[in-house]
Amino acid sequence: MSETAQPALPKRFGNFEFDPRARQLRKHGHTIRLHGQPLEILGLLLERPTEVVLREELRARLWPEDTFVDFEHSLNAAVNKLREALGDDANSPRFIETVPRRGYRFVAPLERVLQASAPDSMNQDAPAANQEATHLMVEKLGAEVLAPAEAKNRVAPTSTQSIAPRHPARLLLAVTIAAAVVLVAAATLLLRSRHANRPSASFVAVTNFPDSATSPAVSPDGRMLAFVRGSDTFFGRGEIYVKLLPDGEPVQRTHDGLYKMSPVFSPDGSRIAYTTVLTSFDTWVVPTLGGEPHLMLANASGLTWIDDHHLLYSEILSGLHMAVVTSTESRRDARQLYVPPHERGMAHRSYISPDHQWVLLAEMENSGWLPCRLLRFDGSNSRQVGPPNTRCTSAAWSPDGRWMFLSVDDGQSSHIWRQRFPDGPPEQVTSGPNQEEGIAMMPDGQAFITSSGLVDSTLKVHDERGEREISSEGFAFAASFSPDNHSLYYLVWSRQDSANFPGGKLMVADLGSDRSEVVLPGMTISGYDISRDGKKAVVAVPGAGGNSHVWLVSLQHRFAPRQLTSAEGEDEPKFGDNRIFFRQKQGAVNYVYRINEDGSGYVRASDTPILELEDVSPIGSLATVYAKNSEENIPFASFALPLDGVSPPVLVTNYLGYAGWNWQGTEFFLTSNTLMGKLDGKTVVFHVQNGRLPPIPPGGLGTPDSLKNAEILDHDVIVGPSASVYALREISVHRNLYKIDARGSGPVGQK
Repeated sequence: MSETAQPALPKRFGNFEFDPRARQLRKHGHTIRLHGQPLEILGLLLERPTEVVLREELRARLWPEDTFVDFEHSLNAAVNKLREALGDDANSPRFIETVPRRGYRFVAPLERVLQASAPDSMNQDAPAANQEATHLMVEKLGAEVLAPAEAKNRVAPTSTQSIAPRHPARLLLAVTIAAAVVLVAAATLLLRSRHANRPSASFVAVTNFPDSATSPAVSPDGRMLAFVRGSDTFFGRGEIYVKLLPDGEPVQRTHDGLYKMSPVFSPDGSRIAYTTVLTSFDTWVVPTLGGEPHLMLANASGLTWIDDHHLLYSEILSGLHMAVVTSTESRRDARQLYVPPHERGMAHRSYISPDHQWVLLAEMENSGWLPCRLLRFDGSNSRQVGPPNTRCTSAAWSPDGRWMFLSVDDGQSSHIWRQRFPDGPPEQVTSGPNQEEGIAMMPDGQAFITSSGLVDSTLKVHDERGEREISSEGFAFAASFSPDNHSLYYLVWSRQDSANFPGGKLMVADLGSDRSEVVLPGMTISGYDISRDGKKAVVAVPGAGGNSHVWLVSLQHRFAPRQLTSAEGEDEPKFGDNRIFFRQKQGAVNYVYRINEDGSGYVRASDTPILELEDVSPIGSLATVYAKNSEENIPFASFALPLDGVSPPVLVTNYLGYAGWNWQGTEFFLTSNTLMGKLDGKTVVFHVQNGRLPPIPPGGLGTPDSLKNAEILDHDVIVGPSASVYALREISVHRNLYKIDARGSGPVGQK
């Protein structure tokens, strides 16, 4: 009998089981949080394993003719979410294979299960919070209750057609083995029940936006919620909203379009403080009940209140060197609590313990976010906490101070973890294909609110053929045209690469056929550049502890990849005049170094300390870099750095963004939020010769007069041979706020 004859039977592949009757996907018997179109796509693929299911068929089944939708984007997003749930990779598929321009095919071995595993809903040990949340879901339209993928195990006997023995001896052996398995499973359950260190969690929707809500903050009395309605969980363009809990309507409190992060209530709940990012990190406040925002503290980021009169916040010392400071609201009695050892170190967020004796903080360095740090309020006894070799972006305390909660990217995805203070083992609280970031603890300690959702990024090319999509799978970024402009290189990040984010696999798309392929199979890189002859690439390969090293690879596979450097922290490689330039960490500072392709000529290219290496001119005479700025109110800026080791840097612009050249050295362009205001999100292109700079006034590019000869593009793009040929990235973000009960080991934070 064919697979399509019995669609109602559960089917097993790998560690997963799909039950079409219950509309559930399970892993080891635990329900995976997957629904809607991704789940429907999986069901259709499993009905016809090894066959190609055409994109047109999927459209007809999932989107009726009268449905207005961007089908290509919606289908790609749904397939990406399905792959996330399965831990699959579009470039090396184990389950779902993309058939270019046609559709998808399920490629894994498939078994038909005669008796399904007991679903999570049948678990007698399921916490009462799940039943309560289910009741809320029925009562409140739009609320969603989602069980995590990693709940308690429930063992149930299963059988498949592939293991039914025909002979008595084999049957006896099978029964004996089955009995042993049952005993082992029972013992495992007993051990887990005694030593479980992963609490279950239920998700109840708090917001229901079609776009994104991030950065939750709860008022001291637990009655109000503030958040940023915006796409970025770090800092990005968005507005401050406030709502009454649990069912109040969200109300917008700011309307300025500035980049924001980290809202927090004042101790009396009358004000909401938040960080804005322009040329510096500043704290503004807006009345909770409405009114005009105003500046509270300049050069103060991630601000929180210790008590009615004392603050905890981050302060730029110079360049991008950011320390944690405490003071009064008037900045009296200021004292530094923590200063990162590297001048590129930035301690962005800090959280005081309920007894005011300890501080949790989230910090970053060259390689990005580091594990969270715990230290005493006097600055002593500093150490990292949470899972080792992970990235921690925010934290919180339970009201009794017994638990530390952390937003952690653990190498699979971004989820919430907790750790008993001061040195208990880290325990994962949330799981599943969605990513959670940000933690706002409820005053009773029994629940917290976080932002949960997914981000998708695709690349498009605009040329004489019009505008078209190039990447359709995974999170695509870091695009670069080949020297002959016939190909587009880019990186694709997937869940398997998340520990090395922002790294990924190097891909290349032929712009004639629009077909993409992996350039360096099995190699995850954080940065790259292509040689002028198009035959080689120089790449940064992440290593242990966040340290990268520079490698040279052949794009024609004429030689094996060669590691060129081995010092601490070498990344951001660039070709320039047949030499290789890169950023190197030396002690507490970064410099531009250069090396020849054969490994000789390893030397510092400039004695000017830098923060970031952006680009190197095609002839290798100039580099664009972020570096410290002498202006007090603009601590860092973009400079053109001569690579002769002697000449001083030249200011390019005082604004944050990217500055660089195209391959031919005929266009110099500034992108992203390089120029704020009306030009934010656009690209400014200057026509130049031989990799030179455009005319730059003493105050840098950015004034109307300095831009009068520039061409303005309406997107943040990477320029090709001319301003009419470019690559752009389209990012889709869908996040909402959820209230999570972490009750697997009893109410969290109860006194």
